[in-house]
Amino acid sequence: MPSAEQAKAFYIEVAVSEEVYGLEFDDGEGLPLWPLAEGRKSRPFWSSYTRVKEMLDGPLARKRLRIAAYTWHGFVEGLVPELEAEGILVGVNWHGPKAQGYNMAPSNVIAIVEEERAKHAAPEDRPSSTGTDIFVDESGEYAVDK
Repeated sequence: MPSAEQAKAFYIEVAVSEEVYGLEFDDGEGLPLWPLAEGRKSRPFWSSYTRVKEMLDGPLARKRLRIAAYTWHGFVEGLVPELEAEGILVGVNWHGPKAQGYNMAPSNVIAIVEEERAKHAAPEDRPSSTGTDIFVDESGEYAVDK
């Protein structure tokens, strides 16, 4: 699957599951970062345990790494500020024998996932664009409150 499709899968899967997976050092010391061109660094994340496990068992096999799971909220509130402060990019669903994929600014990843979350939200959780409130009444039917 090409990187664009992997990235799209990341946004949708994270939006639906509200989970993000990454790698941490076993001893908890520092963050595993990968150097990129022009002196930039990236920390890869995946949208499922299966995807990160495949990379850890293959091209990213390192003795001192383990899989770490984060809630979407924990990722946004806990990890992203640190990544942004350090100028670290988010690797999105790296894949293949060379562990390749898109590396993006954390704020861009958040914006796209939040857009997908809005698309995949239950109808009663979606904001109304008509200026009316839509809700589920006692009978379980959708109702409009003008």
